[in-house]
Amino acid sequence: MSEDRVWRSLHVYRYGEQDAFLVDGVAPVIDGLRESGALADFFFLRYWQGGHHVRVRLLLDRAQADAAVEEATGKLAAHLAGSPVHVDFDADEFAEAAQPMMAAMEGERVQRLQPPTRSWNTPTSPSTPSTAARAGWPWRSGTSAAAARSCSTRSAGPAARPASGSAPGSR
Repeated sequence: MSEDRVWRSLHVYRYGEQDAFLVDGVAPVIDGLRESGALADFFFLRYWQGGHHVRVRLLLDRAQADAAVEEATGKLAAHLAGSPVHVDFDADEFAEAAQPMMAAMEGERVQRLQPPTRSWNTPTSPSTPSTAARAGWPWRSGTSAAAARSCSTRSAGPAARPASGSAPGSR
């Protein structure tokens, strides 16, 4: 990986309508970062730890990374606030049954359930062997099986994504 680039990760908790969130919330942020020249690459994955959320991984120009993450976090938070989701989510069942089962399967730890509109940035580590190779990191065995379903694309533009509402609404 070039010394001029750095991976950053945004964790965005959204308990329902994740497909619409990816199309209407994340994609415009990705497009803007790419147009500004700050973004070299990205991928996302859906994850369970601490509640249903999307982890958006951004490969950013090191000089622009802090400003780009601040901008992205602000835009995603504004989107979440302006697009509330009403989902029947049994937090007790998730905390007592689902999350411990997933943690055991992946050798991970259970985390406290996060609010369904929380977002923050965090240091990142590789989530797939190909991501590790692209980032110049050694692959860590035992990494989440969910990451194998990650998405990597060169464009988040309108031609690369379906119109909102055309994707399954159950995510």
